Order: sequence, then structure tokens, then C-alpha cells
Amino acid sequence: MAFTERVPDERFSSASRATSSRARGPESGLERRAAPLSGRELLPMGLTLMLIGAIAALLILYLTAFGRLSAQGARAAELDREIREISQQNQGLHVARDGRRQQDRLEREAQRLGLVPAGAVGVQRVEVPAGYLEASEPVAAQPAVAPVQTSQLPR
Repeated sequence: MAFTERVPDERFSSASRATSSRARGPESGLERRAAPLSGRELLPMGLTLMLIGAIAALLILYLTAFGRLSAQGARAAELDREIREISQQNQGLHVARDGRRQQDRLEREAQRLGLVPAGAVGVQRVEVPAGYLEASEPVAAQPAVAPVQTSQLPR
């Protein structure tokens, strides 16, 4: 497609140009082809296009960096949550370990004292008549060797 430039013709006065309504085409000889633009004429357009390209590149760079930063922030929040959960589990394990150590220590101390677990000895229930203990003198507790019948208690 050829670009054309309209050249004013001195044959027509400004009054006749204003009143003339007929169209002028290439056959009238008043139009000619435009000369190629020089570098000086292209400079503003080139600078504008370069500026638009630079702004677009910076915008793409910013959006890419912002997207990566957002993804890293989400990952950091997820890792922080995971660290809190693992710390809570770790605390629970420390409490359980300490409780188990104390239970083991109590079992060793009981064995050293000659105590046995309650389930290992046959336990029998002894019924004492009401008011019996209040009326008698205090008696030192002695370990039961044989089962005691209620009929054997002194009255």
C-alpha cells in the first residue's frame, strides 16, 4: 500500500478550495507519493516504542518476581506451621519419656525396698465391724502373711 501526501496547488485560491466539494483523486495530479522517512523523523517513534517495550519488560519482570515471592511466602508459612506441629509433638514425646523414666525409677525403688506389684499378691477384703477401730487402741500395722478371717479378730 502506497502512502500519499496531498500537495497544495497554487492554481486554486483558498476561497475556491473551501467551496469546492468535488473529490480529487490521483488522476488530478495533485497527489504524489510520500518520500521515505529519514532517521531524524523516525527517532521519536522509535524512542516511544523502545520506552513501551522497556516498560512492558519491567512489568513482566515485576510480576514474575512478585509471583515467586508470593509462592515463597506461602511455602514459608506452610513450613512455619509444620515446625509448630513438630515442636508440639516433640514436647509431647518429652513428657511421655519423662513419665516413663519416672515410672521406671519408681519400679526400681519398689524392687529395692522389696515391694511387689499389687496384682502379684492375692488381695482379700477384710470387713471390720462399725465402731471397732474407734474403740480399740492403735495397733501397729503388720504385713499379712496369711488371709485373715473376720472371726479371728479380737472383740
